[in-house]
Amino acid sequence: MIIFKTHSTFLRRLVAGATVTVATVPAWTGALATQRPLSEIFGHPGNRDTPKRVVTRPVVGSESAAGGLARHKDALGERMRVPGRERTTLTGQVTDRYGRQAAARVTLQTPGLVSLRGFNAGAELKFDGNPVVLPMSREDAALVETFTADLPEGLFAAVQAGGALRLLGVDFAPESETADHKEPHYDIYTLTYPVNTSPDRPVRIKRFFFDTETGLLARTTYIVDETPVETRFSDWRRIDGSMYPSQVERYENGERVFVFNITGVTAGAAADPALFRP
Repeated sequence: MIIFKTHSTFLRRLVAGATVTVATVPAWTGALATQRPLSEIFGHPGNRDTPKRVVTRPVVGSESAAGGLARHKDALGERMRVPGRERTTLTGQVTDRYGRQAAARVTLQTPGLVSLRGFNAGAELKFDGNPVVLPMSREDAALVETFTADLPEGLFAAVQAGGALRLLGVDFAPESETADHKEPHYDIYTLTYPVNTSPDRPVRIKRFFFDTETGLLARTTYIVDETPVETRFSDWRRIDGSMYPSQVERYENGERVFVFNITGVTAGAAADPALFRP
C-alpha cells in the first residue's frame, strides 16, 4: 500500500487492482472517498493548488505498466518496430516566450540523442545521450531534456535503462465531463530515474499522461529546482505509417517558454552517434 499526502489530503492506493480513494477537508465540495486520478489532484509533482474533482476506474485484470507501454509503442506506428527509422528530423518554427520566431530543426535518434538548431540564437546544440561532464546552461539543459526525456521514446529508454515505472491508473477523466461535453481521458504513469543532462544526475519524478483513446502522449510534468515544468504534445498526425506531434510546448511555472510548430518530418536509419557529440 502506498500513501500520498499533500495539502490536508490523504490518498491511498491499494496497488493490486484497487481504487484510488481520497479523504478530503470540508473546503472541498463533494462526497468523501471519491475516486480521483492523481493526475488532476497533482497537475505536476509538488503542486499545492486546489485540486479538481475527478473520477476514474481502477486498474484491473491484465492491465499493467508493461502492457500499457506496449500499447503506447504500437500507437506511434512503424517507426517503433521497423528497422531503418531510428532517426527523425523535425523542421518548423519555434516561438520563444517573448514572441520571437525562428526557423528550427530537431534531429532525434533513439535512444536519447538529439541535435537542435534555431532554439538558441542559431547555434547548434548537440547531446549524444551520455551523462554530461561539464554543466550546460539551464536553457540548454531544458531544451535537451524536453526533446529526449519528455518524449514517449524518452520514457521507453528510461525504463529499459532501469528507471522505476508505475502505472497510476487508466481512463482518468474530470468529474466535470458530461454527456454533452466530453473531455480527454488519460492513462497516467510515474517514472523515477536520474537524468543525464547535469553532471550530478539529479533524480526526476515525472508523470506521463497518455490519451486513453489514442494511446498517444499528451503531456509530461515534473519539478526542476522547485519550478513546475510541463511539456505538451498536440495535434498528432500520421506520416509514412508513423505518428508525430505537430506541436511541442514547454511551460515553466505556468508560463510558456517556447512552442515548436512542426511542418516537416523525415525518418531514416540511425547515424553515427559521434555526430551528436557536443
